[in-house]
Amino acid sequence: MPVDIKPEIMIRDIAGDDIELIHDFILKEQGEAEFECDERYIQALINKGWLKIEGEISYPYKEKKVGASSKTDYLRRVVESKGFHFGKVALLNGSIVGIILCYTQPRNRKAFLSNMAVTRQHRRRGIGSTLLKELIGFYKQRSDIETIELNVGLTNSVAIKFYLDQNFKIVEIRDTGYTMQYALKESAICCIVRPAAEACASRKFVTL
Repeated sequence: MPVDIKPEIMIRDIAGDDIELIHDFILKEQGEAEFECDERYIQALINKGWLKIEGEISYPYKEKKVGASSKTDYLRRVVESKGFHFGKVALLNGSIVGIILCYTQPRNRKAFLSNMAVTRQHRRRGIGSTLLKELIGFYKQRSDIETIELNVGLTNSVAIKFYLDQNFKIVEIRDTGYTMQYALKESAICCIVRPAAEACASRKFVTL
């Protein structure tokens, strides 16, 4: 059932006709977000005097990754699962401004949040948090799923803070980022990074 979070913005299930548009949306919005995080992180290191660069900084992988074509099978799996997996799109005047994709893994008693993005000009309007609430509500109705899990890049300070604010917990710190989980049931998360370490991580990466 479509959800109106503001008069002009509607959230509904992803349909087959959306697949190509959403695929392009993910490549553009998530790709640009990753590059911005990397560039912001490197610039912060330079500003603090921890990194010295001679000449202009270039990111040769940027155009390749944004422009890379890939299969859309991952989207078709959501659409064709008939409610087994989770996929929603946020629309403004018929145009996509946000998406969320999550894959159900009953064998592991968890759901994996693979993609979530909102266009830059429509952020901080409640679209991301509303998409996430829809996701959490969906899985709370299932008895076979205990946690929602995601991975977030080490330099993506905006996403880290957003998920912490939405009651996700950091359960693993890796070389390239964090694994975070949301507990749908009490005691579902068995390994949580110490609160002090989690708070330190949040402060560290948000201030860069």
